Amino acid sequence: MFITDPISVFLGVSAAVSATFGAVLIYHGQARRVSLVYAVNIVMILWWVWSMFFYRGASPETVLFWAKMLYISASFIASSFFYFTFIFPEPEKGVFKRKFLPIFTPNIVLAALITFSPWIISDAAVQIHNENTIVFGQWYWIYVLYILFFFLYGFIRIFRKYLKAIDKTERTQIIFLLIGYAVGANISFATNLLAPWFGYFGLNWVGQTTSVLMIVFTTYAIVRHHLFDARIITTELLTFFLWILLLSRTLLASSLQEQLIEGVVFLLTLILGIFLIRSVIHEVRAREEIERLAKDLEKANKRLRELDQLKSEFLSIASHQMRSPLTAIKGYASLILEGSYGAVSETVRQAVDKMGTATEGMISVVENFLNVSRIEQGRMKYDLAPQDVRALVHETVDELLPIAEKKNLTLSFKPGIANNYVANIDSDKLKQVFINLIDNSIKYTEKGSVTVSVEKKEKNITVTVNDTGVGMTENDIARLFKKFSRARDANEVNVKGTGLGLYVAKEIVEAHKGTVEARSNGKGGGSTFTVTIPAGA
Repeated sequence: MFITDPISVFLGVSAAVSATFGAVLIYHGQARRVSLVYAVNIVMILWWVWSMFFYRGASPETVLFWAKMLYISASFIASSFFYFTFIFPEPEKGVFKRKFLPIFTPNIVLAALITFSPWIISDAAVQIHNENTIVFGQWYWIYVLYILFFFLYGFIRIFRKYLKAIDKTERTQIIFLLIGYAVGANISFATNLLAPWFGYFGLNWVGQTTSVLMIVFTTYAIVRHHLFDARIITTELLTFFLWILLLSRTLLASSLQEQLIEGVVFLLTLILGIFLIRSVIHEVRAREEIERLAKDLEKANKRLRELDQLKSEFLSIASHQMRSPLTAIKGYASLILEGSYGAVSETVRQAVDKMGTATEGMISVVENFLNVSRIEQGRMKYDLAPQDVRALVHETVDELLPIAEKKNLTLSFKPGIANNYVANIDSDKLKQVFINLIDNSIKYTEKGSVTVSVEKKEKNITVTVNDTGVGMTENDIARLFKKFSRARDANEVNVKGTGLGLYVAKEIVEAHKGTVEARSNGKGGGSTFTVTIPAGA
């Protein structure tokens, strides 16, 4: 006759919780072999818990049978746990074939001894007001050592894996497994093996209730780092408990009508619960995928920043190394043209002149690379001082006039009518900007003129470079001041451009708290570049 005291209810709840976590593990276990092998261990634990439930309510005729089921199931818990240590957290090579028979064959022999002989369990008796008692045979000590060996050796194996583990996730999984089994197994060993051996049966049910800790902690260790978070676990546990409750009400209904009603409610809840769990899992998977992509993107961005830093350092070093010999070549070319090494023929003079022009262009390119490197590394320094901007622009125009005349272009300067064009500037850096803008206009103008003007409006000084050159589209203007960006038709006029000059010019002007803009009337309509900086000392 079954008993319904609080202990039996507690055992039933423990079995329900264990079954629920077992279902969660089988349903979601990503490592299939790990999950399935541990599911076997869960089945053994459930067998042990239900054996205690039936043992406590057994009749005198069946009490010995259930007592033997208690100890047979407990032995399989020990062996299946030990087998589990060979595959958790990652299966060892060939373990399924090599370890199965050596581990479970002795267990089968032990189970046969318990079932068919009195050497381990010799008798059991029903007690009306106390816990049922068991009479142990002369070989019971072998059974105790068997259980102790498998659990102790299993703990040693798991702890060794923890010491060898490098991955943080793997170490966390092992810790959870050790905590669950260390607590559950030690309590069970004391209350279910040793205390009954010495004649105390008052707590021989405690091990079954603490076995929940083994299942909960191990299930969490297996699935935590694959899919689960608190919302999924909570949703599934509540859903599974609701299913168990409604199924129990259906089976225990007192009439056919009640069974039909409870059955319909159970089926509806079953369907809705499945949809609920799937929706939560889908949401969590989507979130975890987004988090994974975000982490991958963060790593990629970090790597790109490192590569960009290496690129900038390389450009800086390479440009420094190139500038010195180029400057020397330009200097010697000038000395030859000036006659410092004696008279040269016109043919040689033309060749040296071309060499000097090409070298000067290369020096400009190198200087742009150096400036880009300084800007990206935050090493661009500005020596600001009150300077006459109009005089600086006029000087620049005069220097570039011979280049314009070689192309038969008109390069004119309009000085403006204001009296004071002083601004707080780095004259060398700002001159680079004006040289770049005027030189670009000369390069991209095949015929016509380039006009440079200076005006002062309120508190700003504006320098405008207007040409009658190839012009630009709106798309060209939109990406004009970016690194390595040029107008689409620029190569048809100047194949040597790098697309860095305007980027550097923009950075320098903005460092002066100014702006640089470009306008055009389209292809063939010429271009206008405007630099605006604050006036005043």
